[in-house]
Amino acid sequence: MFSYDVHALSSLCYFNPVSYHFSQDHTCDFSVLPRPFSSMALMLDGEGFLESAFDKVPIQIHKGDLLFIPVGQRYISSWRGSPNISYLTVHFNFKQAGAGFSPSHFRMQKVSALDFNLLSDDFEYICQHRLSERKETLAVLSKFYAAYYSVLPQLVPAVMPVARSSTVQNAIEYIDAHYTSNFKVEALAERCYLSESRFFYIFKKETGLSPIEYKNHIRINRAIQLLEIDARKIEDIAAELGFSNTAHFRRIFKNVTGKNPKEYQQGLYHL
Repeated sequence: MFSYDVHALSSLCYFNPVSYHFSQDHTCDFSVLPRPFSSMALMLDGEGFLESAFDKVPIQIHKGDLLFIPVGQRYISSWRGSPNISYLTVHFNFKQAGAGFSPSHFRMQKVSALDFNLLSDDFEYICQHRLSERKETLAVLSKFYAAYYSVLPQLVPAVMPVARSSTVQNAIEYIDAHYTSNFKVEALAERCYLSESRFFYIFKKETGLSPIEYKNHIRINRAIQLLEIDARKIEDIAAELGFSNTAHFRRIFKNVTGKNPKEYQQGLYHL
């Protein structure tokens, strides 16, 4: 059973339907930085092979399958066709990420037990009218909600890690809220009532990153969302996220993702 919050369910903070068509095999690598949005993709032609950073069992996608990718996933996907690769996709995020219907409660997976013809008609309509006038916006959203509603009962929940208390939680929460600001590690250590050296050791042990690296990962994840949602200049995004200059932003972006901002933006939509 799912518990639904009507206000949250009607509050999409990101919605981008896209129709993809490729004439050659290709691979997409999202193993470094978590996917900043959720996606539902309906395979029309070709096939895909996905290897998740979290699950050991790879996922194979064929014509007629729906691929569900929750926000935050890290994976590598390979796509091939005979001769073409084609799929319809809706990228989306809800404002209330913790609600019972949230994609984050489920694992990345394929869904086969669905009405393919009905879904393909709805996805085609959504993709064709994604930039439509207001009179068709309601129809686009209603078809999306209907599709998501039909998919929800088929989804397998994610294995959620057991929550544990953290001696550096105060610092983590501070960085999460102030990632565009400058701060000293000493000040973060004081928030956790630890010496600077002890704080640094525990922080890296629990997060896998130094405090500055953790801050930069948050900033780059936000940068990806801005590159995707707002077609703004790199310089403006760098300034908004608190980078001292654009060159610094580009360097950190490449350190985190392995690509420069433009390269990442060009491949961001692909599955």
